[in-house]
Amino acid sequence: MVRKQASKLGAPPRGREGHQASNAGRIVCAGVGPIEQRLSSRTSPYELWTPLRLVKTDDVGRARLKALHGPVLDELAHRRLGAYLTQAETFYLSAQDMHPESRPLVAYYFVLNLTKAFLTCVDPQLTAGKVTHGLSDGFQKMERYWFKHEQTKVSDCRRGWTSAFRELALRTGAGFCHPPQTLLPINKLAPYLVETADLFEAAVGLPPKLVPLESVQVRSLEGETWLRVAARRAELRRRGLGPASFPRKANHFGSVFQHVASDVTTVACYESKRSWPYGGKQILLQYPALAREFENALIHLNRGSEGRRYLAVASERSDLLSQEAVCFAVMHHLSNMVRYRPEQVAKLASQKWYFLLTSWVPRAMENFYLALASRILKEEIRIG
Repeated sequence: MVRKQASKLGAPPRGREGHQASNAGRIVCAGVGPIEQRLSSRTSPYELWTPLRLVKTDDVGRARLKALHGPVLDELAHRRLGAYLTQAETFYLSAQDMHPESRPLVAYYFVLNLTKAFLTCVDPQLTAGKVTHGLSDGFQKMERYWFKHEQTKVSDCRRGWTSAFRELALRTGAGFCHPPQTLLPINKLAPYLVETADLFEAAVGLPPKLVPLESVQVRSLEGETWLRVAARRAELRRRGLGPASFPRKANHFGSVFQHVASDVTTVACYESKRSWPYGGKQILLQYPALAREFENALIHLNRGSEGRRYLAVASERSDLLSQEAVCFAVMHHLSNMVRYRPEQVAKLASQKWYFLLTSWVPRAMENFYLALASRILKEEIRIG
């Protein structure tokens, strides 16, 4: 269903009252899965992997994955998935105590293997053959080094091979990936990194491309379900945005949400233009369509223990990568720097971009794990 526009030009429609949708007494959450699994902030890195460690079992684990992703996950694909998860966990745990200037190398192999595990779940044929990174180093060597020279390039992929980066991008967020040979400067991707959006402005002197949202809810009333967002008016003003202009200045967000009137004066409210049937267990059956709309809005989610939970992308562009694809690209490039140009990594210690190594990499590892674990298990796995 599509909501009717306001009859009075320029006046936002009245927001529907409604209440948070629930199923069997549990709140239905906004994200890639309807139910939330919340982990303690004291969860150790080893304990963090428990949800995915369980799906490697031959009986219960494989049966659960087939129920979630379909019967195409045969025994061979399940063994392959288990191997990817084992490698990903090993790299993740190994990176915990490494020096910041070395950690990106191991952290990227965690990201790559977990991506392969996710792709195996959604389509086992993607990992049945050769899987490439999908990116290459596009660093421009100049007489004097600046971080803006650091850039990654989207690679061509041979016929019959799979590009991990491209397939991840197409299966997350709004499903966009840049064409081959596109150069992506790392300093242009960094403003979209959800994990350090709270640190970005202090470190770089420019606001990130992400605007924190006060709340994102799945709400329902009289057999209908919709998405509702609240953003603090003070934060919008600080970023030069008005409640009515925000959907226009945030292309993906505005394609899904419209501004609605609210009695709460401290926040601006937005509701999805579309709504879905709701009634008992029906919300679980309808959730894939609702989740797809959430993804199209390109709301970035910080499932980890640091930073704001939901952030909207403040960009008028339509050709934007998902948060998982941005993380993959930046982590891949930092690993190339560590491997092939450690002298450039050492130079970052005295530059404003050093926070990528000290703060972003560990946060990104945690959030990337939670993001893909949520997608594999089709439930929102979060910390805190």
